[in-house]
Amino acid sequence: MSKIAMNRDLQIEYVTNLLHAPLWSMKMHRHEHQNELLVVTRGKERVLTDSGEEIIINTGDAILFPQGRGHEEYNHTKSKLKTLYLSFTGNFGSEFTVVHDHGSRLRNLTQQLFSLNHVQSPLVDDLRQSYFMTVIGEFLLLAQNTDTDILVTQIRDYIQQNLAKPIQVDVLAKIAFMSKYYFIRKHKSLSGITPMQEVRQMRLREARNLIASTHLPLKQIACMVGFSDEYIFSKNFKKLFGSTPGSYKKR
Repeated sequence: MSKIAMNRDLQIEYVTNLLHAPLWSMKMHRHEHQNELLVVTRGKERVLTDSGEEIIINTGDAILFPQGRGHEEYNHTKSKLKTLYLSFTGNFGSEFTVVHDHGSRLRNLTQQLFSLNHVQSPLVDDLRQSYFMTVIGEFLLLAQNTDTDILVTQIRDYIQQNLAKPIQVDVLAKIAFMSKYYFIRKHKSLSGITPMQEVRQMRLREARNLIASTHLPLKQIACMVGFSDEYIFSKNFKKLFGSTPGSYKKR
């Protein structure tokens, strides 16, 4: 994610509510002088960026399309896609940024901002700008927590609950609402290891805990943490911890 921060010079241009048909798509385009904030309120959108990344935006997600960056958009479901679309000017980073609106605050704030389109008052412009800056603040707050929430907490929870079962990177990517290759790159940039290295390390750490706290046979422990081959289990254990499972058990 790019380093984005609150910029008091940001100015709202407009906000609108869009409803797209199942086969809707928009070819590669860019806006040279405006940023776009897209909040998905129903359905799922697929985005292809000018750098070749594929990003899936689910219900409750929002994405920043920074000014000058090209992107394609597609309805990624067989039903209608509903979004709130906010256009604004000013410097707000240069990378595509996705947040996950778990508490619905961002959606609610953007919906309230949209409702001001129907208010007739001399004060509405100032009020709209104030609401807009609140939306931006909420987006930044979510952006600070998105990567750890999705790629650390949820992914590790899933791995921990499924240690004995086959775990595929495609499934982990779906949990993170990302395409497979984008997820792998993002996970490695945050943790320093690939998702499958994360799976292997978590399995081996759990095995080490079981060896230290139970009298179970090593073969059984290997199966409990997802290793069907005891030799591969022993080899990986030694590589991570510096000793074989048998030696560790004796100690």
